[in-house]
Amino acid sequence: MELTKNELQIMTVLWHVGKPLTGAEIRQQSAEKTWKDGSIHIILNKLLEKGALAEHGFIKDGKTIARTFVPAISRKDYYETHFAGYAPEDIPDVFSALLHTAEDDAELAGKLKDIIRAWEHKET
Repeated sequence: MELTKNELQIMTVLWHVGKPLTGAEIRQQSAEKTWKDGSIHIILNKLLEKGALAEHGFIKDGKTIARTFVPAISRKDYYETHFAGYAPEDIPDVFSALLHTAEDDAELAGKLKDIIRAWEHKET
């Protein structure tokens, strides 16, 4: 499953918040959005078609009834499928490129070390 930049922004909000949200709530939570407010329904419907998003239910929002949405795929599962096509020899370059975009962060460094340690123990 390939997500566009706008679709990934919406999924990131839902993954981060961790609870069902309406389209309006997603717009409010999307500080770094690159899409126009009026196109959110188009993007949400595309995510539904792709199977990345699921309808959770409905809530009363003022005078209207609004759908709520939840991720149908976890962040980890999305990235596992997204990076599945890389050859093992490409992994160091991909890893380096991803780190290049991240800020220095001791907590992130610790998490990455834990992941590498777990991977090393899995291999033995």
